[in-house]
Amino acid sequence: MRARDPAILKACLRPSARDLPGRVARGAVWMTLLVVLRTVLTIASTAVLARLLTPADYGLVAMSTVVTEMAALLGFFGMTPLIVQRRRLTRLDLDSAFWISVALGFGVAAIVVATSFPAASFFREPRIAPILWAVSVQFVLEDLSIIHHSIANRLLLFKLEFVSQFANLLVRIGVSIALAAAGFGVWSLVWGAIAGRVAQFVIIWYVIPYVPRWRYNAEFLRANWRAGGSYFGSGVIMYVLGSLDTAVVGRTFGPTQLGYYQTAFALPEEMRSRLSFSMQKVVFPAYALLQADQSAFRNGVLRSIRILSAIILPMGVGMAVLADPIVAVLYGSQWAPVVPILRIAAAVGVLRAMQGLVSNVYFAKGRPQINLKVNLALLPLAVIAVLVGSLWGTLGVATGLLLVSAVSLATTRIALRLVGVRSRDALAAALPATAASMVMGAGVWLVNAFVIPGSAGPVSALVASVCIGVGLFGAALVLLAPATARELWSMLRHLRSQPA
Repeated sequence: MRARDPAILKACLRPSARDLPGRVARGAVWMTLLVVLRTVLTIASTAVLARLLTPADYGLVAMSTVVTEMAALLGFFGMTPLIVQRRRLTRLDLDSAFWISVALGFGVAAIVVATSFPAASFFREPRIAPILWAVSVQFVLEDLSIIHHSIANRLLLFKLEFVSQFANLLVRIGVSIALAAAGFGVWSLVWGAIAGRVAQFVIIWYVIPYVPRWRYNAEFLRANWRAGGSYFGSGVIMYVLGSLDTAVVGRTFGPTQLGYYQTAFALPEEMRSRLSFSMQKVVFPAYALLQADQSAFRNGVLRSIRILSAIILPMGVGMAVLADPIVAVLYGSQWAPVVPILRIAAAVGVLRAMQGLVSNVYFAKGRPQINLKVNLALLPLAVIAVLVGSLWGTLGVATGLLLVSAVSLATTRIALRLVGVRSRDALAAALPATAASMVMGAGVWLVNAFVIPGSAGPVSALVASVCIGVGLFGAALVLLAPATARELWSMLRHLRSQPA
């Protein structure tokens, strides 16, 4: 299906599992391509912006995200998973979900404006209030297009998703750099994000031919209230788990230290929230289509673990080993405090990515309440770990977050049991990539410690290290797990042999 294809809406109401492996493979590659481009462009733009802006500018934006992420949860009632997970939909269901989302979007925007002054008082930083006023418009734009994105996800039309998200990225980066160069400071990041969201909104409305009708069925909300409430509850707990460290660092150590802390987590978060989340967007609708076939579901979960671990693990190990040259090249010497935090953040990113992938089992099986209970049990540990860790500064907070992430990953055995996957089977699926990543990490460390120093400039040294790491990982994976290597290669070849 292509943009504006009238068949998209009809297919959304009665999705088919026909050619599911091919659609999953194409979707995975489109999302992987988006992640690669996003990562490259984000790294390049960060290298520019880090020299035009200050750590305090990034810290102010990070403070505002504590409020905006909380507000986003109030506007999230699980519409996307509800649309994706249901086997059958009606046009009235889509229209009802749309108007619910719109009402929530405007309501959340009003809440963001209302909480701007209490937030400024909490952080002792009045400059974040006007930032929150500006970014509130993004919630309206997001909820006006959430059903369009849900339709694309339900049908695995990730080429169309790629187009809208890539437009967002290009516009955001272009506007941010232009305004930063003109001296707009923190506002360059704010207006860049808003401009990108506007571009994404316009494109997704164009490519997905859904136009809401002026009608609403209250029965849709009543029928899905319990499931939506579980999605919402899980989101609230995830917000607390994900924002607690930012709030503690911001209030305790101020915007500059928060800028260092958030910058250290930026690349691992890109790895987790972009790569892992993009893959989750592919596997969740695929899992939903397979929910009645336990054997196929089980094999799909194990295959997802093998593929994601072969992508995420080497990236995380590489970031930890190359933290020094990464910070020097991307940000400059003034950002040196980022290095030790980045090493811990890389490990956190790997653990969160793997945990997020497996957690999709709860949603695909229509059991979000289990995810809610698991996250609720983790909350006290997160609060204690972050607060105690703050006694040792920002590095202690990051270490506490690492502990929580490890325990969170361990709890995924509950989700695995729902599809008959034993913990040892999941570990065996991730073991080849883990071993290959360790080989890669050791090789890159030796090269950086004894070969590269003094023989090349910082940029050349970093590029050489990355190339050596890619080569070592590829060779180790082929030797240790040729089946996994062939699986990755087969996925790429499958994409080339199928229509887009």
